[in-house]
Amino acid sequence: MAGDTDTLDPQEVGAGPSFQESFGVPGAYLAWVIAALFALFVAAALGRVVLDAAAASARVEALQADNAALQERVEALAAEKRLVTSPIFVEVAGRGRGYGDPDERSFGLLPGGAPPPDLGPATTPTDERGSPLDAWLRGLLGD
Repeated sequence: MAGDTDTLDPQEVGAGPSFQESFGVPGAYLAWVIAALFALFVAAALGRVVLDAAAASARVEALQADNAALQERVEALAAEKRLVTSPIFVEVAGRGRGYGDPDERSFGLLPGGAPPPDLGPATTPTDERGSPLDAWLRGLLGD
């Protein structure tokens, strides 16, 4: 068994050397260094978040521009589909390939052929009444 001499009395040991005595740096300086490092870490983390948000915003704007261009293309293709599937277009295209009534004569342009002849200058109205066609339509349909 151990005797009374093996136990340490806190008054005998004392507080021990201070942080400044042990390392030669005041504790307040160490606290400021730790606080500054923590502030730098927080600033870097927030800066990264801000940069990521800016990049995401730029990507959203680019995608919105792409979507607008694609929407215009879809609308143009839809208009072309309406034209190609319209009955008049199908009828004209069929007649151009010889699929008309039996008594109709097929027509078409030769690939690489000469352009059609010029039919002359366009008629211009000579007075305020308009062209002869306008006068005929006014006479037929009324004013």
